[in-house]
Amino acid sequence: MVEFAYVIQGHAGLHARPVAMICSFARTHEPAITLTCGNQTVAGDDIMGVMGLNGCQGDELRVTVDGPNEVAVARDFRQVLEENL
Repeated sequence: MVEFAYVIQGHAGLHARPVAMICSFARTHEPAITLTCGNQTVAGDDIMGVMGLNGCQGDELRVTVDGPNEVAVARDFRQVLEENL
């Protein structure tokens, strides 16, 4: 299991476009990806769940990647967050 934190940089927070990119990535990779913001934890491929985190600029997302190739997937997922959020 790989865990890391990411602070939301975008002024709009978790809005439709970055959430779609996050969920698309999570759906196409085998390790399970979960996101936690505040006291809510959701699956990374659950678009309504990720939107429901209501993450705003400055909020911390805790990311957990668990499964095959988790180190590489976590690295690539961090890049998705950096490019879109």
